[in-house]
Amino acid sequence: MKTILLPTDFSKNSWNAIKYALKFYEKSTCTFYLLHVNTLSYAMTKDTLYVDTEDFIENTYTKPSKQQLRKLLKRISKEFPDNKNHHFFTLTDYNFFIDSIRKYVGEKKIDMIIMGTKGATGLKKLIIGSNAADVIKKVKCTILIVPENATFTNLKEIAFPTDYFLTYGVNLLYGGTAFKFKGIAHYKSARKIGLESAR
Repeated sequence: MKTILLPTDFSKNSWNAIKYALKFYEKSTCTFYLLHVNTLSYAMTKDTLYVDTEDFIENTYTKPSKQQLRKLLKRISKEFPDNKNHHFFTLTDYNFFIDSIRKYVGEKKIDMIIMGTKGATGLKKLIIGSNAADVIKKVKCTILIVPENATFTNLKEIAFPTDYFLTYGVNLLYGGTAFKFKGIAHYKSARKIGLESAR
């Protein structure tokens, strides 16, 4: 059984990532954790650290988040009603985003994180959103980033960019997703990709 973490901010992009995940693992037995993180905020008052009280957090952040997550579960059950292999749980947290992701990756023994991104914005200097980029760089877990307008189709080819500084297990390189979809994995140097994209 796969254990999948689905961070959501209840946006169109995060819903698209959830749909992608459910179709990606349509024929697999999975436990999905829907996580909404209310980003921790704090303020310095002179030399004292001010932190919101538990009652304030519960009433202002946690309860509304739980209501939104219940609505999300209803939407999933309505649009994906027949898959008996999928099980869902909801999580809410008031924390720094990356700290929360790390916590649940460890606690729930997450196999993969699937999350959405808006993609390039503004001057198009950002390829993926800041949260997604932080998860890729700072969380030790397999991550699938779903662009905002992506729709799921069976995979035929899989690109595996590498800078050759990290070592990878055989299960990652020759198993998992590539074998699941009978895809052909292409291994390409990150340096070479950078040179090609600059041309």
